[in-house]
Amino acid sequence: MRANTAIRLAEGDHVVHFYDDDDDLVAVVVRYLGSALDRSEAAVVVATPRHVERFRQGFARSGLDVDAADAEGRLVIVDAALALTALTSDGAIDPAAFDDIMTPALRRARAAGTQVCVYAEMAALSIDLGRPECALALEGCWNDLGQRESLSLLCAYLAAADPGLGDDRAEAYARVCRVHSDVVADQPQPDDAEISCAFARGPHAPCQARRFVTDVLRRWRLDELVDPARLIVTELATNAVVHARSGFTVSLNHDGPVVRIAVGDGAESVPQRVPGGAGGSRGRGIPIIEAMASRWGHLALDRGKLVWAELAGAPVLTHTASR
Repeated sequence: MRANTAIRLAEGDHVVHFYDDDDDLVAVVVRYLGSALDRSEAAVVVATPRHVERFRQGFARSGLDVDAADAEGRLVIVDAALALTALTSDGAIDPAAFDDIMTPALRRARAAGTQVCVYAEMAALSIDLGRPECALALEGCWNDLGQRESLSLLCAYLAAADPGLGDDRAEAYARVCRVHSDVVADQPQPDDAEISCAFARGPHAPCQARRFVTDVLRRWRLDELVDPARLIVTELATNAVVHARSGFTVSLNHDGPVVRIAVGDGAESVPQRVPGGAGGSRGRGIPIIEAMASRWGHLALDRGKLVWAELAGAPVLTHTASR
């Protein structure tokens, strides 16, 4: 995940990220929780003290007032190792003890913020201790809690396999993926993107993308482009979720009144016009983009693709569409 890309999850998302090293982990967690705190939402961090300190440093480097978030109750810290010990009984996870620890933490955070975004690594600690069944039980506890409490959740596991665990860890990771709604991956984005945001694959992701684009264009005082931009990003985001079956990034650039929107996903297949066109239930994407954009095109990459469209807030010369 590129360090300059914010991450937004929708309420109900429970996603997993496999990281290469602590620098990778910090970059992802800071972009996820940092963007939430910047929007006056609340963050619950269930992590080891070493990681908590790295996250705090990352928040500070990104310009966030960590002390203010603490004072307002929007940043709630839970020691993952101590919590794991407290909710483990006879080598198994006690769901009631899990609720006793996590529910009050979530409710404290919700009292101070509009939405609660959680990062948790207790399950990863269980894998490191050679207890994959405990890890899966914890993920199940989080899923149960998510049915009762409003939250989005990011879990993280170290990607590099410990030689002492070998195939056991690989099998555990495969099972871990199945109990999450998505695996957070580094989807394509333009190298020159001014602002980007990554979204997990899920039914609410297109709505999240619309909100992101709307916020950016209004910040740039290009309100007249909000409606066409929302239509375009909805089509491209829905295509990523439904057809590419992947998460996606939304990136924006602007040069005066001209804005370029690019959506990157994990499928190499490029947009295709299908029978039905704008009047059918499928195949509406290309006609909508052609109607809204002054130019559009796509770029096939080794892993995934980018589809881009340009919008102009003032009259521009008509260009032949690039497909």
